[in-house]
Amino acid sequence: MAKLTILLLVSAVLDLSNTTPLLEAQFLPLERSLEANSDSECPTGWFKHGHRCFTYIGTKRTWAESEQYCAFQENHFIQEMIRRQTHDFPRAWIGEQDATQERLWLWSDGSRFYYRDWSNGHPDNKRGNENCMHINYGEEKRWNDYVCSATLPSVCSMKL
Repeated sequence: MAKLTILLLVSAVLDLSNTTPLLEAQFLPLERSLEANSDSECPTGWFKHGHRCFTYIGTKRTWAESEQYCAFQENHFIQEMIRRQTHDFPRAWIGEQDATQERLWLWSDGSRFYYRDWSNGHPDNKRGNENCMHINYGEEKRWNDYVCSATLPSVCSMKL
């Protein structure tokens, strides 16, 4: 929620300053977004402010639709990053768990997440002990809940 609020504020500033907004087709093109921008530490087309990166999206959406769109872009970015480094789509931990309370999925920092990309029939908490989530499950390469003690590669993130 805070991400979207700040994104909306940045969008308003960009609009008021007559800055040309990025075209939707340019939003997170994976080839460009995976290239580090050494000056700002943010992907190309994004702008650093404090310890975060921002980009403007010109398409009009409701708040909920915009939040979901941003989350979808992040999920797609993570999948592409894994593919580029492995030349495949291996399963990998990406930081969600429901160990504290069943079916209350949280990021490892304790914040809630709202985008969902579960594989069909999941999460299913098989045998009552699948409390961690990984990406790239099944033919569709979606999410699955899994036993936390399983060993899988992982994706790390950090605030700037």
